[in-house]
Amino acid sequence: MNNFFKLGENVIFENAMGTFSNQHFFVLFLTIILGAYMIWDYNRSTDKKKYRQRLAKFIVLVVLSRHIVEFLTGQYTVHRLPLHLCTVGAFFKLYDAYRENIYTKEIFFIITFPAALIANIFPDWTNQPLVNFNTWQQFLFHALLVNYVLMRLFAGEITPHLKKIWIPIASLTFFIPLMLVINGFLGTNFFFVSTYSPNSPLEVIYLQFGSALYLPIFLFIVFILFIGIYGLLGLYRFLCAYLNPKKKWEIEV
Repeated sequence: MNNFFKLGENVIFENAMGTFSNQHFFVLFLTIILGAYMIWDYNRSTDKKKYRQRLAKFIVLVVLSRHIVEFLTGQYTVHRLPLHLCTVGAFFKLYDAYRENIYTKEIFFIITFPAALIANIFPDWTNQPLVNFNTWQQFLFHALLVNYVLMRLFAGEITPHLKKIWIPIASLTFFIPLMLVINGFLGTNFFFVSTYSPNSPLEVIYLQFGSALYLPIFLFIVFILFIGIYGLLGLYRFLCAYLNPKKKWEIEV
């Protein structure tokens, strides 16, 4: 238990869980069960706004718990500042829970949702053991980010559409140059725009194309991902409308 609060970047663990190990799949299975329950529980809730507010505040508390633990254990550095994409997404969800609008919903659906999902599938913290505070904090945090979107999507409260693609593009146009400046000044890697995240698809991009082409290829793939997600949703709405033309499948906000 001496290493329970230690980060993998500071300690080499002999019992690291490993990516795509049985332990990793076990935790992913638990996050799926949690997601299914939250979708069911949210849909039967009689006060969805209060539900969202409680969940969003809890997500922020989960974020703060890691910062507090790292600070108290002397592991806090500039690399831990709350400027990573998913952490920024947590505060977007807190804002959305109280002041939802077309912009917040589109941003956390098309940007933070895929990012959090990919983070749990290709985590960069599996060099730590299963019995570790940071391991569970990271899996829980990213799972809650994913589930916040899924429960609202299944409840029909989020209606992504290709014509709204300008919203995530405009957001990234603002954040990416900002993070490049911050990364250059602090020597950090927020939003993973400076270099790749270990054990993730970003590592493949970096190793294949090198540092010069890493960011352009990365952004191109993100754009293709946007088109793919919007395209699949459009196909889903088309098929639903074809099979049940009397039901309204999209609610514009």
